[in-house]
Amino acid sequence: MLYNLLVSAEHKSIAEDVGRIIDPDVGGAFTFSVRLSSDGQEPATHYACRTYLREQTHQALTQLDAAQLKVLLDQMAADRGRDPVGDIAGWPYSLVIDDGDFYQLIQTQGLQLIL
Repeated sequence: MLYNLLVSAEHKSIAEDVGRIIDPDVGGAFTFSVRLSSDGQEPATHYACRTYLREQTHQALTQLDAAQLKVLLDQMAADRGRDPVGDIAGWPYSLVIDDGDFYQLIQTQGLQLIL
């Protein structure tokens, strides 16, 4: 299913690492490329994407705590021959996942596209 994902700029590098692992193909490290801020000006305070997630991946991202998610991500990385993710302690709590309209999501979060 197609989802909108939104993370704070502070957690972008972690989000890219996680994207690299959860992407069943390649290229997940470049997923969070939409730059956002409260006034549409640099610097970006958040990054977003619209991407497909497998149902089990969506459930893991929305239901597991950071420690449980770290174990799962490290196992997925090993299974896919990828480097494990580093410390993700605060990242899952800054992640917003939504399956609605992308522009409505960023608006309700008080954000605008940086063009």
